[in-house]
Amino acid sequence: MPGTDVHITVAHLYVPPPPPPQPAASQPPAQHSCTLTNSGTCIRGGEFCRQADYGTTGYDADGQAWVCTGNTTHPHWE
Repeated sequence: MPGTDVHITVAHLYVPPPPPPQPAASQPPAQHSCTLTNSGTCIRGGEFCRQADYGTTGYDADGQAWVCTGNTTHPHWE
């Protein structure tokens, strides 16, 4: 249209990128107290375990996990 001035203003919106993710804090490995035998000592791999413990996980004095498994009549820590 004659005599009509049209002005268009374009606004630029700057959105900064998100900050990089923070490195996960290193956490020490979970500490487990040892699983005790009937005689009160820590379990050891290869030892017999109680039938009631069959299928459970126990820990030796070094924190290594062992599973009570094997023969259900005479299970042992593997």
